[in-house]
Amino acid sequence: MKTLSFKPIFFLAIILFSVLFAPQASAQLMDKLKKNLTESLTSSPRDKQTTKDTTFYNLAISQGSKVSFFDNREDNQNAFLVGAKNYTDNSGNNVVKLTRAEKVFDSNRSGSIALSISKWSARMNFLGGLNYLLDENYGGSLATSYLSDQILSAYNDNNLFEVVEVITANNSLNLLEKYGLAKTMMNLAILHHSQGQFTIAKSYYEQTETLIKEQISPNSQAMASVLNNLAVLYKDLGQYTEAEKAMAECLRLMAKNKFDDQMEYAVALNNEAILRFELGRNDQAVSSLNKSIELAAKHINEKGTDFTKLKINLAVIYQNQKKYTEAEAIYKELLELKEKRFGKSSPDYAEIQNQLAGLYMELGRTDEVEGLLTSAVEIYKKKLKEDHPAYAATLRNLGKYYYFTDQYGKAVATFGDVIGIYERNFGNNHPEYLGTLENMAITRWKKGETDKADSTFGALLTKHMDLLEKYFGAMSENEKGKYWDKVRPSFLAFYNFAAENSSRKPELATRMYEAHLSTKGILLSSSVKLRQNILNSGNQPLIDTYLSWTNLKESLASYYSLSKDELKEQKVNLDSLESSANGLERKLNQMSADFADANKLPSVKLADVAAKLKPGEMAVEIITFPVFDKSFTDNNKYTFAFVKNGAASPELVTISNGKDLETRYAKAYRNMVTNKLEDAITYEQFWKPIAGKVAGSKKLYMSLDGVYNQINVITLKATDGSYVKDKHDIVLLSSTRQLAQNASARSGSKNTVLVGFPNYGSKSTLSPLPGTQKEVQAISALAKTSGTTADVYMQDQATEALLKDKVKNPRILHIATHGFFLQDVAGAEGDKVLGVEISKAKENPLLRSGLFLAGVEGTTGSIENKEVNTADNGILTAYEVLNLNLEQTDMVILSACETGLGEIKGGEGVYGLQRAFQVAGAGAIIMSLWKVNDEATQELMVNFYKEFLKSGDKQMAFAKAQNALRTKYAEPYYWGAFVMMN
Repeated sequence: MKTLSFKPIFFLAIILFSVLFAPQASAQLMDKLKKNLTESLTSSPRDKQTTKDTTFYNLAISQGSKVSFFDNREDNQNAFLVGAKNYTDNSGNNVVKLTRAEKVFDSNRSGSIALSISKWSARMNFLGGLNYLLDENYGGSLATSYLSDQILSAYNDNNLFEVVEVITANNSLNLLEKYGLAKTMMNLAILHHSQGQFTIAKSYYEQTETLIKEQISPNSQAMASVLNNLAVLYKDLGQYTEAEKAMAECLRLMAKNKFDDQMEYAVALNNEAILRFELGRNDQAVSSLNKSIELAAKHINEKGTDFTKLKINLAVIYQNQKKYTEAEAIYKELLELKEKRFGKSSPDYAEIQNQLAGLYMELGRTDEVEGLLTSAVEIYKKKLKEDHPAYAATLRNLGKYYYFTDQYGKAVATFGDVIGIYERNFGNNHPEYLGTLENMAITRWKKGETDKADSTFGALLTKHMDLLEKYFGAMSENEKGKYWDKVRPSFLAFYNFAAENSSRKPELATRMYEAHLSTKGILLSSSVKLRQNILNSGNQPLIDTYLSWTNLKESLASYYSLSKDELKEQKVNLDSLESSANGLERKLNQMSADFADANKLPSVKLADVAAKLKPGEMAVEIITFPVFDKSFTDNNKYTFAFVKNGAASPELVTISNGKDLETRYAKAYRNMVTNKLEDAITYEQFWKPIAGKVAGSKKLYMSLDGVYNQINVITLKATDGSYVKDKHDIVLLSSTRQLAQNASARSGSKNTVLVGFPNYGSKSTLSPLPGTQKEVQAISALAKTSGTTADVYMQDQATEALLKDKVKNPRILHIATHGFFLQDVAGAEGDKVLGVEISKAKENPLLRSGLFLAGVEGTTGSIENKEVNTADNGILTAYEVLNLNLEQTDMVILSACETGLGEIKGGEGVYGLQRAFQVAGAGAIIMSLWKVNDEATQELMVNFYKEFLKSGDKQMAFAKAQNALRTKYAEPYYWGAFVMMN
């Protein structure tokens, strides 16, 4: 799609301190406050146009989801000086005696004004407010050089709440001072939020929330303001369930406090609308936004800046709904309004031109775009100068216009100017700098400047790699995912470029392969290392912190199955627990240098892999990525990188019809296999394109990606009647970099734990699996005859609690039962699926995959099951598997249906039981890809153990067991259902 992408606007509400919040304060005091501090307490006359206690961010998302911030405040240095003169003479001496509360509010007022001038000055003023509360003799907004060491030290350690506890300990604060304290903490949160420092902002928001609960009221309007801002932050972090909960509670509290006819409520409705928009609920978003606009019209000037922002949001949502006529009408209306108010040379006018240009690009009306963007660029250049972010962002949009209209020379020149602006003013680590560097690399590629494109892509990916190593270790897993989503498009664009040009420049194939080796499974790898390094560290405080984290995660797993009412009844604050879990994870990253090293990206090179291969062996890395035309499309390519012993560069083969593979042919494969039909189709699609490259190699070490995780390649049948299995011994690896990495020796116990034939319960809808009883008994007997210890747990003993609490690092863990993966879940809010609240299940695929164990009958009976005690509900979800203690476990065998399925994420693998057991520390994993025959599974597993207990070679034993089953059952449905990974 040819589009300059724009994103609607969120508002962050600073706490509004109306006189209604301080009933015991004297009328004289309130009059004085209203006179001198109107900006901090109520709406000033200028706020009739722009609400003073509202800060907004215009998030203009360009290619690669890069974010720009635009501040709507019209205050300047003169306004700051006017505020100061209210209380000082020309020499700076105090002429008005202020109470402590007045000083705090004045400090916040000065900080709010300074926010658009100097973030440092704003921070000093906000901290000055705390100073006044800690020691009234210290200066605040008018004497920031006198900040106490205690304040500065606590701030630098991100531990201001200790200062807050000192301030509130003696209970000497009056209600107005408590509001001042809360306002100060909120302003600090907003300051960091505006700078993209989400972790620190979240800490301050949550500290403010606690402060208001304990010192003011959990049902106050102030609490509603905190929840509004937390909702925006959760949205920025991708925590949409938490964002929705916070926003719903915010609106409820506002209505309870009779603020549902005020401007603050309109702001919250706007934020609710944008949240719904990001979740794809466009009709609901329009409804919320129309209510916001209707209410805002009663409080602020309809010709003012903030009202304009609301209308822009509505236009953007209409544009997303492809209601182009409605969107264009709004933009033109606003353009006319801005022209009448400010003329055609104001930044406000330029902003609307930018938005309209984006719409016309999407409509293909490119002849109208250049004039709009050129005009906007000139306005910003004259009014804001060339170093202003708005100028740079608009100039970048102009560069994109040139790119989309094939004016590559102009695009290169324009992007070069933008890169210079960002590098001078923000440095070369800034997201906008890197985003524009990506634009430059792509433009040079499309212009045919292969060498220059290669150089630019190289600089871009090197910087991304450096930043990943620098920041990844301090992020929680959720934050890592969010960050990687922003960075990954640069790698995907490079993969397209490299695959297209590697025949002319073989070194591109090498760089593509090595980039993929460094980043494949990047989220999984860091999680695995987290566990391994901590548990093996010998550092008891570190281990204790880690165990606290795993216990909290386990508690969260049970709480996810509770409804809102149940959580309320049990007084469980899910958001607080999740925050605590993330905080502990960040702390773990910071506690040891060894652990920090563990988060470094893998540095395996092509030569390292090639050196490990023997003659007749080949490493095959599958790399999937969306096709890049002018932008990313919905079709994927599959590039196979082939590495042999001594290879100077990998050979590449690319299959371009990825969308067909993932839909019609994947479906055909599954239908053919499960219905035991002759398949003359899927080999041609999935294997024939690479058959010639692998023909001379008997042993293939393969790392799968995308749709290849859903098929068992050894079952693909050629037209001559032979299967891939007949020509190649295939070893599946998470990444071919494992060939060059020395596997650490596992020193756990030598026992085998066998869990099977669970008693699901008399009312369970699950069919019993008598074959699993025979399977477990037969394997147990084999283990005993070979001198191996086998612990057997069946029927009532085959419980979830057993695996969570008693099973610790067995050599082999074998589980024989029913498994499940739910691709999609549907239902109303509050409904449950398999004991888990639907909103959580939709968000986290690890909650939609698992194993059924003893006592599951109560959970599977109804989607709306309301059981309270879910600590052991008979379902072991993949989310719960994450916390199992399997660091020294050599092999996990999941003798159950569809245990290899999950949500596939390119470059990360399968989010399901496979990922969960890897994170838990397991080595090899045997799992199934489709619903399996009970009797055939029993035979396969027994034959596998016979061979494995004799030879100790997992891969050979598994291949022989498949061959034995194949002599009895010719169809792949029977012998090809299971795969072994790693």
